[in-house]
Amino acid sequence: MALENEKDNELFEEQPQVEVETSDRQELLDEVLAEEPKTTPKSAKQEKKPFDPRRLKAGSIATALTVIVVAAIILLNVVVGLVEKKFPMTLDTSAIGLYTLSDEAEAFVKGIDKEVTVTVCMPESELSSPQIGIEEFDNTYKQLHAALADFTRLSNGKVTVKYIDLASDPTAAAELAKLGADDGDILFTCGELTRVTTLAEDYTNYGITELQSYYQYYYSLPTITSMVENTLAVNIHAVTADKDTTVTILTGHKEESPTVSVLESLLKQQGYRVEQVNITTAATFAADSRMAVIPAPAEDYTDAEITALRTWLQNGDKYERHLLYFPSMACSTPKLDTFVEDTYGVKISGDVVFQPNAANRPQVSNSYAYYFSYATTAASDFTEAGTRVMNAMNRVLYKSDKAAGQLSTLYAFPEGTQMQAVLDEKAEPVDTTDTNAIGAILAYNVSNQCESYAAVFGGTMMLQYFDSMPENEALVTAVVNGILGNEGAAELPGKTVTDNTLFNVETMSAAYTLFVIFAILLPVATLVVCLLVFLKRRHL
Repeated sequence: MALENEKDNELFEEQPQVEVETSDRQELLDEVLAEEPKTTPKSAKQEKKPFDPRRLKAGSIATALTVIVVAAIILLNVVVGLVEKKFPMTLDTSAIGLYTLSDEAEAFVKGIDKEVTVTVCMPESELSSPQIGIEEFDNTYKQLHAALADFTRLSNGKVTVKYIDLASDPTAAAELAKLGADDGDILFTCGELTRVTTLAEDYTNYGITELQSYYQYYYSLPTITSMVENTLAVNIHAVTADKDTTVTILTGHKEESPTVSVLESLLKQQGYRVEQVNITTAATFAADSRMAVIPAPAEDYTDAEITALRTWLQNGDKYERHLLYFPSMACSTPKLDTFVEDTYGVKISGDVVFQPNAANRPQVSNSYAYYFSYATTAASDFTEAGTRVMNAMNRVLYKSDKAAGQLSTLYAFPEGTQMQAVLDEKAEPVDTTDTNAIGAILAYNVSNQCESYAAVFGGTMMLQYFDSMPENEALVTAVVNGILGNEGAAELPGKTVTDNTLFNVETMSAAYTLFVIFAILLPVATLVVCLLVFLKRRHL
């Protein structure tokens, strides 16, 4: 073993020894290290990138733009909200403009000069989203909700609308009950003057109860006309007037019920207070009433009743009280007719209009067709010439020599119209021919600078045809409003609310187009832009 170690030492000593300088050894180490790949353990912290001013600038601009865009969106929403309150950005898709005020209604609203409060006695949701079960009434309720909003917006703060749920507010219900308003009613208030309308009856030409009876009998519904604009206008006009106006309907002599009903409805629609007074039992008439209406009595007045009527009209020689008279078509009332002739100069004959010319009468398929006839209005204080109206069983009127004042024809029948004796005491009916037989007369008397009007219509059937002949209603309305100095409540046009005229293809297409643009395309475009900005910022 020792021998082997000695041999190894000898061999080692025989090999030449190479001395490496320190500087050469360092250079060699550097070369080796340079050839090895530089690796960093995953746990080691990466070196920070050097500061780049361009990144700071780009980030600042992006942040500023984000703040500006957000602020712009908020500002736009605020501005749009304010503008929407002043100019609602809605689209009326009905073919008849049901939810848009007519030009006449808009002009009326802008002319309101007194503060009016409209109290709707029901929750707003029941008016904006009604569930009546009759589509036409649902549409009318929605129209009323939209119209009230427009009245508030366009009246420059003069009209205020309040919705009160009477079931949840018994205190308010008690206060409103004192004013005659109940659940479903709409109360108009201006100062001390008030008017109450019934939602189910006063805002269409048919009430709900009437329609239900009509449907049960005919198994269909008639054409329903919305009177929303007219009802709002006439009631606001009534409460903003200088004083209240009352009209008295005289009863007690078996007056025609349909005539009383139609006249009461017409007068209420024009904003008048209407009272019914039984002249056979009433000691006096209402002191504040300005017109007496006699609706086709089947029995004549007594001398005492004639005296009471005359005394009331004279008003202590102040007059300013007026008469609206519809004589009966089938019953003779000589004392009452004589009073009208002596006081106002209007003679009422016992002959009724008989129309042999088919072109001058409506198409009526019954045995009384010849007693229907068209007539033409004449120029008077309150009517214009040339409008065609229609009446049936119209008693012919004459201008008497007893007239103390001015007499004007309201409407007359065309040439060739005949008259048939019905109420005169004659053995047999006799046909006579008269040129331009007069069907209605307006009398005007002045005494001591005090005026008194009387309007006499020869028949009541014209009242039953208000729906098919709106010119009839317009004539009666114009005469009544003219006599009472209420021209400011001129009737606004109604709107038909049946389904077949409710939707307009063009406006529906416009609505769909706007929906696609604002509900689909604009949000999608916004998302795409935001995504592009996000991706762009990732590479900055």
